[in-house]
Amino acid sequence: MNTRPQRRAADYGGLAVCAGLFVCVYLIVSFKLHNDSPQYIAMHIHREPVYPLYLAFFRVIFGEGDRYLWAAGFVQCLLNALGIWYFAERVTRVMWGTLPLKIAAYVLALLPQPLTYVSSVTRFYMAGDICSESIAYPLFLVCFVQLLLLLLSPVPEDGKKDFARCIRCALLLLLASLVRGQMTILFIVFFAVLLVRALRGGLGGSAFLLKGILLPFLSMLLLMGARNLSVKTYFYALGNGFETYSIAAGNAFSDVLYVSDRTDGAFIPETYPLPEGPRITLREYFYRMYDKMDEMRMNRRYESGSFHERNLFLETCNDPLKYEVGERVVYESTRPLGFDYNEENLMQGRVFSALLRALLPHLFGAWLSVYLRHVFQGLVRSVGIAHPVLSYVFFALLLAVMLFTIARALRGLSRKERITDGTWMMLLVLLITAGNVFAVALVQFCISRYMFYVFPLFYLALLYLAREVRTKGNEA
Repeated sequence: MNTRPQRRAADYGGLAVCAGLFVCVYLIVSFKLHNDSPQYIAMHIHREPVYPLYLAFFRVIFGEGDRYLWAAGFVQCLLNALGIWYFAERVTRVMWGTLPLKIAAYVLALLPQPLTYVSSVTRFYMAGDICSESIAYPLFLVCFVQLLLLLLSPVPEDGKKDFARCIRCALLLLLASLVRGQMTILFIVFFAVLLVRALRGGLGGSAFLLKGILLPFLSMLLLMGARNLSVKTYFYALGNGFETYSIAAGNAFSDVLYVSDRTDGAFIPETYPLPEGPRITLREYFYRMYDKMDEMRMNRRYESGSFHERNLFLETCNDPLKYEVGERVVYESTRPLGFDYNEENLMQGRVFSALLRALLPHLFGAWLSVYLRHVFQGLVRSVGIAHPVLSYVFFALLLAVMLFTIARALRGLSRKERITDGTWMMLLVLLITAGNVFAVALVQFCISRYMFYVFPLFYLALLYLAREVRTKGNEA
């Protein structure tokens, strides 16, 4: 690992190029609103706090209308340029990268922008459009660099310096999780990195249990608690009470509903979700949802075609099952009672969670098959695109790299050799990939918009791994 702190004026050339590129594109295409945008603008209870607060900051300065959204999008372009520049320059410096590898880092980090724009029906310009990904992506790149630094840096004798580095990394991860909930998986990665550092530091016995397991585990729990408290405080300040509504229950239930039959309603108790709520039992809620789903022909019984076609059908059903079926049925039951916005959303969460608890034990096998299909699509889209043929190529590539990297690491341990930086970097990328895919697949279908974060990391780590293999081969 290279820890050179010095910078040259030429190092800022990449920042100027990235900023100029993003701004030029933004001046041509401007910003766009998408399905989620009104929820961020209105500080919706479904959404994490940082991005709505970011938009509110510009609304206070520029007032209502398109001006503040345009300004927010413009600053987003600069933040993306800054994040990509920091990622490319810092990784190149840490990994002793050459100029071609630095250029590769810039290109790979930039690629998700045009790819999402070209592949999206709505021409989704990630850097400038009103969506949380616009600031989540550059922040994620910075978090990855900090995790990589923490993983590769030698454990210093000065505990205060090491503690400050860990705190800086933890605060960045917390901020990222408050931009997008899926970034919470980085807390687990943080725990794993601290565990590896303890092993590399030669700790043993009670010292390892304390500094290698207990303290990292408590740090992870503390991050989760801090995030939960921050979200609750945010909604309390908005007048929504000191509690949160998680959209995850509705997302997860849509998959259970997808694999269910109407006869499965017998497993659901005939109880009311809320004593003060509608006089509709949980079982009746399920029957209404199932009938509406069946009318829309969005059940697994209507799948046909190849594996790829069936996966696309599954993904096509996910959002309608959640919004047009699940939420619509609950909304129609609460509307006559005059429930306000917050009460309605909390009611939805309770209904979905109760139905999930009642049905999942009986439908676990069918749900698991759907979950694994989501995982397959997520792994493919982390390193490529979903395609009838290419999907298997990308999946095989990811599997081959994973097996090669693990074998390389185990060989280094068995021979008591030093595991190379390229191997550690790829292990970190694979851990983030697995965490992101398996977590998102639990509550959502894995579209490219949720998976692209890993794309530049994987191929850049693969280049550094290939360089190490080639260098060792030349030395031999």
